[in-house]
Amino acid sequence: MTTSGKQSWCLAPTDPVDLSVRGAAWRPEATGLDSTCGDRSALWMREVLPVGWGDTYNQSQTQAFDLTKVPNGTYRIRITANPNGTLREVTRSNNISLRTVVLGGKPGARTVKVPPYEGVDTELPLGGER
Repeated sequence: MTTSGKQSWCLAPTDPVDLSVRGAAWRPEATGLDSTCGDRSALWMREVLPVGWGDTYNQSQTQAFDLTKVPNGTYRIRITANPNGTLREVTRSNNISLRTVVLGGKPGARTVKVPPYEGVDTELPLGGER
């Protein structure tokens, strides 16, 4: 088991994921990180994503995992929001999500595939087909 160092209080609509879903926001009020991150002096913050949008990060940031010595196979990544319970919530019943990933390839040419999740195929280019 490995743990990522990702900890954040920023959530921003950086990329459209599926604007064909009911209620999707074609033009959210704000995109990017310029006005959505709190700082240490914040007393509260409301984080939301418009319907159809996602918050995407590149692989060089702290949520990356070193897969060099991990054997090929199917794995589940556990994502936990508010793991220490420091944010006040109405419910914590939706704080854990599991995603399946499939590792393949050979050393120096690894592959990582992510099967569709709840109708969203992250392997497709945005707005395109294979």
